[in-house]
Amino acid sequence: MQCPAGHRLDREAVRAGVCDGCGRAVSDGERAMNCTSCNWYLCTTCRPPQCPSGHKLRLTSASDGTCDGCKRRVWKGDPVMDCPQCDWWLCAVCHPPARITECPVGHALQPSSSQMSRRCGGCEQMIPRGGRSMDCLRCAWYLCDSCHKQEKPEYPSLLFSTVNPFITVSPHDPKGQPLGQEASADDGVRWLSKSLQFCLTGYW
Repeated sequence: MQCPAGHRLDREAVRAGVCDGCGRAVSDGERAMNCTSCNWYLCTTCRPPQCPSGHKLRLTSASDGTCDGCKRRVWKGDPVMDCPQCDWWLCAVCHPPARITECPVGHALQPSSSQMSRRCGGCEQMIPRGGRSMDCLRCAWYLCDSCHKQEKPEYPSLLFSTVNPFITVSPHDPKGQPLGQEASADDGVRWLSKSLQFCLTGYW
C-alpha cells in the first residue's frame, strides 16, 4: 500500500495527529500505516491489521501472554484483536478497537444503561447493574463502554436529584461533594450550572 505520493506505507508507532483517511484523532504511540516522508498515515479503522497469514482479526478477551505486535505483556481479560486460527493477537496499543456499531449479526447497537448485570460480548467481562453499554436486544448481545471505545459520551444524562436547595447530586459529578448547609443560594446556582456543564462537555 502507498501514500498519495507513491511511498510505501509501513505499520509503525506514530505521533499524535489526525488520520488522513477518516479524520479520527490518533494518539501518540498508536500504530498506523505510516509514510514518514510525507507525514501521512491511516489509522487502524481505515486500514485494519491482519495476522501474517492474512486472516481478519476479531475483538476478544486475552489470556496471559505477549502481544505479537509490540511484544508487551498482555494480561488475562485485556481486550485484544485476535486471530484464533493462528493464535496471534495484538494489544489495544497496537490495534485500538474501532468503535463497534453493530452486533455480530449486523443489527445496529443502541445505547443503554443496564438494569441488571450482563456479560460483554467483546471482552466477556460483566457489565454491572447501571453500567453503560451498547445493546442489541434482538440478539441479547451487549458491549461494555470500554469495548465500544466512545471518545466522548453521545448521550449525557441530564438527570439531577435535588436533596435540598443547596445540595445537588449529579451522576457525573467527579467530586461528589455537597455544598454544605452554609452555602448561599448563589453558590447553589453556580454548582448546578457547573454540574450541567460537566454533563454536556465532559470537562469540569
